[in-house]
Amino acid sequence: MLAERQYAGRMHQPAFWTVTTVLIAINLVVYCSQHVAGQAGWDYERFLALQPDLLLQGHAWQLVTFQFLHDTTGPLHIIINLVLLWYFGRQVESFLGRISFLKLYLWSGVAGGLTQVIIAKSFGDPAIALMGASAGVCGVIAAFAAIHWDQKLILWLAFVYPVPTRGKWVILILLGFCVLEWVVGADNVAHAAHFGGIWMGLVYIRWIVQADRVLNAWEAIRSRIKARPLIERVEPPEVPFASVEPAAVAPPPPPPPATVRLQLPPRPVADREDVFDFDNNDDEEEEELLPHEFIEREVDPILDKIAEHGIECLTEREREILEKGREIVMGK
Repeated sequence: MLAERQYAGRMHQPAFWTVTTVLIAINLVVYCSQHVAGQAGWDYERFLALQPDLLLQGHAWQLVTFQFLHDTTGPLHIIINLVLLWYFGRQVESFLGRISFLKLYLWSGVAGGLTQVIIAKSFGDPAIALMGASAGVCGVIAAFAAIHWDQKLILWLAFVYPVPTRGKWVILILLGFCVLEWVVGADNVAHAAHFGGIWMGLVYIRWIVQADRVLNAWEAIRSRIKARPLIERVEPPEVPFASVEPAAVAPPPPPPPATVRLQLPPRPVADREDVFDFDNNDDEEEEELLPHEFIEREVDPILDKIAEHGIECLTEREREILEKGREIVMGK
């Protein structure tokens, strides 16, 4: 199985200084700076916290800066956010890669902030400064659930009681908590921001990272549609009292050879090893490999590239090779 190969262990054991740990360090530094600024009497919330009125006046940077501010009246706000970011962020980052994970986190925070501003303006809520990493963290948790959509998970309630569930049910639980908080929760909690972050994390995984699923579904449907021929063959009628000799039964085909002939797509000129070969050989590269040799030579380097840079960096040829490797593993 692909999950048992050596690169799978490297994907789930990232280095310490990842994007997740850097984000945690930045939040801690900013939190300490908030205490210093508060004692010095600096009004940093006016410029860095997200305020609907100032955002409409052009303070667009607040959509990013508010994600690194937290309530200084107590440490509970920042502790909960950073613990959840540490637990879920490392696993999601090992799947997406550093750049793609950072996009997920920031865009989830932006979507949560915009959702909170829209709800506040639509329902006439008081213009309260918004701060906290909750929207981005909710997006990361939703992304984790979307990645493990149909897989069995163990949800630890209050980090004590285990509850078996699946990724899709985790999404419903998160959305249910947002609605419950909105109805009976405290007024100083940005419930709409959590809701927007969850939806952004779900959309990012299902419709951006896994966008190939939509294309593959269309290809599967199109392959089942049979075109009607313009001219159909009509068999001649049977002649009365005519004797027809039964057709000879064809012998069964020989068993397939031990090796599998794999037709690889042509490599780009920059990747071909024979770029300095002056023989005019334009035929596509055809190699005869065993399935495990194909996995080791072609698929393993691509999976290492995904673990380091994310799936968005793959070329068209690498996607085709990865799809062919999936078909071999699935036994197609």
